Amino acid sequence: MPYDQKKLAYTIKEFMALAGVGRSFVYEAIAEGHLKAVKAGRKTLIREEDARAWLDALPAMKVHFSRAFERRQAATTSPHDSIPKDKTAREVH
Repeated sequence: MPYDQKKLAYTIKEFMALAGVGRSFVYEAIAEGHLKAVKAGRKTLIREEDARAWLDALPAMKVHFSRAFERRQAATTSPHDSIPKDKTAREVH
């Protein structure tokens, strides 16, 4: 296919590879109405615009720091990082 033409629809297998998700996840998303699919005979297809709409509707990831990460951050933080800028080295020691 010339690269100036975009694909109109993906098979389940193609969509899995593009989105990085598994077959069960795809069929669950379709069953729950989160991902729209169409049938062409026996073949299930996901239209390109429906694939993008599904991706755009996914929730943003929330970042949670682990305790190990927080301990590493604390270990790499210098005790002098908390010294107010108006203090001189002589006043600190």
